[in-house]
Amino acid sequence: MIFWFEKIIFYALVFCLPLQARHIFYSFGRSFNEWLSLSLFATDVFILVLLWLWFYRSGKKLFNQERRSLSWQRPEIWLAGFLLVSLFSIGLADNKWLGFYSWLRLVELVGLFLYVKNNLDKIFDLKIFWQTYISGALLQSLIAIAQFFGQKSLGLKYLGESPLSPNIDGVAKLVVDGAKIIRAYGLAPHPNILAAILIIAVFGLVWLFLQRNSKKDFYLFSIAFATILLALFFTFSRSVITVGGILLIFWLLFLSRKKELRQKAIFILLLLAVGYLFLVAYYWPLYANRFSVDSLVNNQAASLRVYYNQVAVDLVYSSPLLGIGQGNFVNNFSQYYSSLETWVFQPVHNIYLLVASETGLVGLSFFSFFIFLVFRGALKNRRLAMENCFLYIFCFIILTGLADHFWWDLQQGQILFWLILGLLGARSSMDRT
Repeated sequence: MIFWFEKIIFYALVFCLPLQARHIFYSFGRSFNEWLSLSLFATDVFILVLLWLWFYRSGKKLFNQERRSLSWQRPEIWLAGFLLVSLFSIGLADNKWLGFYSWLRLVELVGLFLYVKNNLDKIFDLKIFWQTYISGALLQSLIAIAQFFGQKSLGLKYLGESPLSPNIDGVAKLVVDGAKIIRAYGLAPHPNILAAILIIAVFGLVWLFLQRNSKKDFYLFSIAFATILLALFFTFSRSVITVGGILLIFWLLFLSRKKELRQKAIFILLLLAVGYLFLVAYYWPLYANRFSVDSLVNNQAASLRVYYNQVAVDLVYSSPLLGIGQGNFVNNFSQYYSSLETWVFQPVHNIYLLVASETGLVGLSFFSFFIFLVFRGALKNRRLAMENCFLYIFCFIILTGLADHFWWDLQQGQILFWLILGLLGARSSMDRT
């Protein structure tokens, strides 16, 4: 009975991953800031229940097994070191409550990584995982498409939908010939996060399609692929669409080397090319507004990213070893640069600089070795066409982490980050076995 309950909770977490439903306990500062608040999300409850069930079922046995096989070649050792460095960094934090809260969330997400890594094919399997994830992504796609065509939110505030309107400050939008056009959000807090959720769904959709052969599966794939592609386009997320699209094409080209997969891979490539070119042609003014060379270089987003990077470098110089304290980037930023407008106070849009500024170069070193060892383990599966799906998704996360921060400090991105790392680590461990 406990296995079925555990499965239900896990798949509920996967399906509800984009939701923002939460309770905000406290917010530091004069006005609300996402990175200066203490919250409990509905998805946090799912994770905590899963970890409790896992510990109840086999935690003691797992601990004994892991203790007998400790090695500096194991990613978990470096991950544990990073957790300790993060904890010690709180001693240097200006806001220790915020630092401790951020550290507890990090521990929770590391627990999710360990849970997924050690329970793949024991409690859940990849096929149902992808089916559940894609179902949630399709729901998000329909909501996003409706938001874009209606140019407003749909009134789903109890699910955490952001208030959307072209005239609301802070809403991500395009300005074309003086007209303000909002980008699609779904139930995510930002279009970039929705885009990341959808591009990963595309990888999963291809993974499922490669294992099916019936006409019914062909039609279902085409409809789902077109729906997700349309919603993804309406996010107008430059980094996610560009990096994710390139890696998807590389993966499909890799798949086409296998004779048994060649026909399907070529079909998907053609479908992707035709669909994308059609959308670009039809929405050319909007596309050019976001993806032209001039818009990529001379825009506020690029200027702010450069500015945030400099702030992060300054903070690293101020405390190079252990940083300014876990979860304290925005807190210190808002104190030292108090003359700026409140909406400017965001984390640096680079997860590596963010880790370095908050936990120092020591923390970044532990984190980097952890990522490297997970990646090295995944390379052992590089010749397996189907399993390469997770390797390409991992590369997508690592590369987009150079230009955005949501993988590290926003709920949906954090869960995806550690979930994918867990799946990647699980496949690597199974390959060694």
